Amino acid sequence: MLKGVLAFVAVIGSVLGSQERYTYNGELWKREIDLVDYGKMDLMKTWSDWIQYFGKEYSSVEEEYKRFGIFLENLQKIALWNTDSSNGASLRPNQFTDLTNEEFVQYVHGKNGRCISEVNRPRFIIGGGHKLPTSRNKIPDSVDWEAAGKVTPVKNQGNCGSCWSFSTTGSIECNYAIANNELNSLSEQQLIDCSQAEGNEGCNGGEMDDAFKYVIETGGLCTEEAYPYIAATGKCKDSSCGPFYDPIVNYTNVRKQDEQALEEATALGCVSVAIEANQFAFQYYSSGVLTGECGTNLDHGVLVVGYGTEDGQDYWKV
Repeated sequence: MLKGVLAFVAVIGSVLGSQERYTYNGELWKREIDLVDYGKMDLMKTWSDWIQYFGKEYSSVEEEYKRFGIFLENLQKIALWNTDSSNGASLRPNQFTDLTNEEFVQYVHGKNGRCISEVNRPRFIIGGGHKLPTSRNKIPDSVDWEAAGKVTPVKNQGNCGSCWSFSTTGSIECNYAIANNELNSLSEQQLIDCSQAEGNEGCNGGEMDDAFKYVIETGGLCTEEAYPYIAATGKCKDSSCGPFYDPIVNYTNVRKQDEQALEEATALGCVSVAIEANQFAFQYYSSGVLTGECGTNLDHGVLVVGYGTEDGQDYWKV
């Protein structure tokens, strides 16, 4: 594999000409690289910079060599993707570039390879007690609850299959902020540690509707600060983490296989959804609109925070 990748680089370099071949730029790998960028890289120095930037350490020379080969292969795939303008979205190297796709899925989805429970219901869920419109009223052409200041900054779930908890808190935070003009960052760790009775399995997966049930029963959640995230399943501390915030009274299922219903729900607030995220583009997404097949093997809980149209392409903001 390593020889094949290095041979590929040599071909690109010859096309660019000897003056530009292996022109090193330490910041180049941080960009949405294409094949021209790839051909200019000094790959050993790029690897060294990437390791230092993300604080990577390996157990042996053999392990580092293996990771270097995977890193080169992923750089090449990213460059090929970005060179093809038909893809729409652009990708960029990140902290996962030394992982295979299978390893990445295991890292973010837990030991079961999915952080949504096996029940895997093909539906969308909205939290916060909103009722969906009974008729198809006119809705805005675009909505962006993040831009409106109703969404907390993106959080990092780390090496724990807890996506369902982040989708849940995101939905409740957003919808409560819309209704009360108060944005609180809620504790995912509380859901991970304390909602097993409702059917969730901590870092081994769960479902947003089971998490909503817990929040209804408890009357809200502690804040992120009071019950901080540790990316592991721990002992429940909901009796000592302080006051609960953002109570909800119910949750509502969006009509199955109905995008207009999802638009209507998103016009009211943020919506918890499940997607098939075990695809290469999700591992390295940087900007633009992802097009193509979304997949139906739902394995990851996320949050729809808006929708709109960009350059004639309709999109969901997730």
